[in-house]
Amino acid sequence: MGSRSQTRTCLLVMTVVLLAVSAASAQFSISGTVLDHLAAPVANVEVFLYDDQGNPIGMTQVLTDGAGFYTVSDLPEATYGVEFVPPGGSQLLPVMYTGIVVNGNVTLDVTLQLGYSISGTVTDGNGFGIPDIDLNVYEQATGFKLNTPGDNTDATGAYDILVPAGTFRVRWRAVNGEPLVPVEMENVVIYTNTVINVTMQAGFFLSGTVLGPSSQPVVGADIDIVDAATNITMFTPSDNTDALGGYQVIIPPGTYDVIVEPVVLDRLLAAQVSDVTINADTTLDFSLSPGYSLSGYVRNSGGTAVPSVDIDVSFAPSGPKIITPSDITDAAGLYQIIVPAGLLNVAFTPPPSSHLAPAAQYNYAVSADAVLDMVVPTGVLVTGTVTDGSAQPVAGVDIDARVSSTGTPVLLGGDRTDAAGHYQIVVVPGVYDLQVEPLISQRLVAVELRDVSLMSDTPIATTLEAGALVSGTVTDAFAQPLAGVDAAAIIASSGDTVFTPADNTNLLGQYGMVVPLTTLNLEFYPPIGSGITDTARYPGVVVTSDRTFNASFAGGFDCCQVRVGDANQSGEDEPTIGDVTVMIDAKFITGSCTGVLPCLPEADINLSAVSQPTCEDISIGDITILIDYLFITGPALGLPSCP
Repeated sequence: MGSRSQTRTCLLVMTVVLLAVSAASAQFSISGTVLDHLAAPVANVEVFLYDDQGNPIGMTQVLTDGAGFYTVSDLPEATYGVEFVPPGGSQLLPVMYTGIVVNGNVTLDVTLQLGYSISGTVTDGNGFGIPDIDLNVYEQATGFKLNTPGDNTDATGAYDILVPAGTFRVRWRAVNGEPLVPVEMENVVIYTNTVINVTMQAGFFLSGTVLGPSSQPVVGADIDIVDAATNITMFTPSDNTDALGGYQVIIPPGTYDVIVEPVVLDRLLAAQVSDVTINADTTLDFSLSPGYSLSGYVRNSGGTAVPSVDIDVSFAPSGPKIITPSDITDAAGLYQIIVPAGLLNVAFTPPPSSHLAPAAQYNYAVSADAVLDMVVPTGVLVTGTVTDGSAQPVAGVDIDARVSSTGTPVLLGGDRTDAAGHYQIVVVPGVYDLQVEPLISQRLVAVELRDVSLMSDTPIATTLEAGALVSGTVTDAFAQPLAGVDAAAIIASSGDTVFTPADNTNLLGQYGMVVPLTTLNLEFYPPIGSGITDTARYPGVVVTSDRTFNASFAGGFDCCQVRVGDANQSGEDEPTIGDVTVMIDAKFITGSCTGVLPCLPEADINLSAVSQPTCEDISIGDITILIDYLFITGPALGLPSCP
C-alpha cells in the first residue's frame, strides 16, 4: 500500500510540473486583416512589434498578403504594442496600437485612414539641403504627437510624411549636433497634399547649469528664452535641465531674457536674467533660492470652479512683478505657485470669455506655505477696437480704467490691443473713465473717455489722432534736474487739457508726452515737498513735429512768498540769524548755493540781478544789508518787496 501511494503521488507531481512547463512555454499569435478607408484589403503593410515600454522587438519581417491578412506568431504571454506601416505611395496613414494583452491568440483587425503628404526641402542660408533634420507633427488643439515614420530629411534635405486632415504644429530640428536654430510653425492647416520648404538659420549654443541653494542640481527645470524686443518666446525643444542640472539650447543672435522655471515640487523660486546678448556660444549658470508654496482655489460668486485664471504676483505696495511659472488655474480652479517671503499683491485674472472680472488680494504676508482662495466677481465684457486716423489698427495700446466717482484704478486683464487693434476687458458693472494709451513711439495722442457707463456687454471703438513728441528737461532754480514734475499740455484755442499719461519727469528731470499738432500752453507743476509752490507756464508753444522743450522753475515764476530776506525759506515774518548763516555758508564756506539756498530771489536782497538771480548775484552786499537790518538800523531800514 505504501509503495503504491508513493508512486501515485510521484506521478501527480510530475503531471503538475509538466503542465506548469507547458503553460510557461505557451506561444500565442496576433493576427487579423488590414483594410483601407474604402474597406479594401491592403497588401504589403509591414507589421512591427513593441514591448510594454515601447521598445521594438526584433522579429522576422511580417507583411500583409494580397487579402490584407497578417500573423505574428510564437508570442509569449505579455503586453505588446503593434504598429502597421502601409507601403510608400499608398497615401494611407500608419497606425500604432498599444496595450495589446496577449494571454491567448488575439485577433486585431485594422482600418487605415487616408492621409495627405507634407513634403519639402530643408536648406541652410546658402540654399544647400540639410540632411538628418528631424520633423515632428503635433495636433494643435491637444498637443498629441502624430506617428510619422521616416520623418528625417534625406541626403538632399528632402522629406515626405503623411498626416490626416487637420490643424497642426510642425517642428524641424537638427539631431546631429549642428548649431541650427530649430523651426516651429503653428496652426498649419492640412486638407490636401502640402509643400513646406524651410530655411534653418545658423545659431549659437546657450548652455549652463542650474543649481539649488545647497549647490545640488535642479532637475527638470524649464528654460524659456524670450526675445527682449518683441517679448516672443523662442522655440527651444528639449530645453529642460538634465540629471546634472545642465541645459543646452540653440538660438539665433540677439538679445534675450532667459528664464528658469523649476518644477513646483522643488519649492524653488524661478529666476530671470534680462538682456543677455547672444553673438557667440554662451554659458549662463543659475543658482535658485528657496521659496514657499502659494496655492488655492478660484471660484465665482456661485461657488463654481473657474479654470484658466492667470495669477500675477508682485511685491507690495507697487514693487516688481515676481516670476511665477505655471500660474494658471486648472480645470478644478486649483493653482499652485512658488513665491518668496514678504508682503505681496496677488492678482487673479479670469479669461474675458468667462465674463468674470479680475480680483486681487493686496498686502498678503507670506512667511511659510500658504493657501489663498479667491472669489472673482461677475462682470461685463468690454470689446474695443483702436485705430488711427487712417482707420488702421493700432497694436500695443494699453487700456486703463478708473472708477469715475473716486478715481480709483481698476484691475484689468487683456488690456493691451493685439495686432488687429482689438482688446477685451471685464469690469464689474459701473461708471468708469477709460484711458487709451498708445506707445510713445507710435506718435498718437492718448485719449481719456470720461464717465463711460458699463452696465452690460459693450463695444467701444476709439480713433487716435496723429501727434508729435514734446520732450525735454525740467530744472530748478539752481539749474539742477527736478524729478516728479507734472507736465501738462493745454490747447491754446480751447483751453482743453490734453490727456498725456506718464508725463512726470524722471530722476534726471526728463519728461516726454505726445500732443496734438497745434498751438499749446505748456505748464509744469512742481512736486509736493520740493519747496516750490508756483507753476512754470509757457504759453503759445507751436507744435508741428517732434521738438525739444526745456523748462525751468528759475524763469517765469517767483518763489518769494513772504518777503525778501527769508534766505532759508523758514516762512518767518522777520529775518533771523539763520538767514544770515545760510548766505555766509553759500558764499564763503561751501562756495555753492546748491542745496544751501532754497530760493535765490529771497537772498538777492539788494536786487542786483537784472532778471532771475543766479548764485553769482548773491554777494557780500546782500549779507551786509541783512546784518544791518538785524543788528544796526533795524526795521526802520526796511527790506525790498518781492520782485
